[in-house]
Amino acid sequence: MAGPLLDKSHGCERSEIISAIQQERVASILYDEPLAKASFLDWVVRMVDLPVFYIDFDLMYTGFFSSGMLTGVERLRLYRPTRDKVYDLFKEVLCGITRERSIVIVDSLGGFYNMLDERDSGRIIHSCIMLLAFVAESTSSQIILTSMARYEESSPL
Repeated sequence: MAGPLLDKSHGCERSEIISAIQQERVASILYDEPLAKASFLDWVVRMVDLPVFYIDFDLMYTGFFSSGMLTGVERLRLYRPTRDKVYDLFKEVLCGITRERSIVIVDSLGGFYNMLDERDSGRIIHSCIMLLAFVAESTSSQIILTSMARYEESSPL
């Protein structure tokens, strides 16, 4: 699946993208096409030679696995969080990244926000990301966050 959809990388080579992700503790990926996002993240999972903790809040990546459009990678741990288990899931991921260098993909921040549906959702999400980044520092792990960014023609920007 990771083929022509990745051509929308705005002139960047794939190796440049991986290099940019690896240079930062926390990388943010903005996307405007959900299918291209899933394809890109699948390509990242397959390119890195590290354990990957994939927290799938929007369930799109999980859907591609369920439909057979994507096949598993041995080092991939795919999580489908529920509202009542999200904190236990983060505890498991935190323990996992303390043991060895890994990549954590949080897909997507909007899905995480919608799942919490609490007054202080933004503050809780920020705290979770900061805790992930702090723990990731000890093993040189990377955190990848995805967010939807829609461009509107009528926007003044």
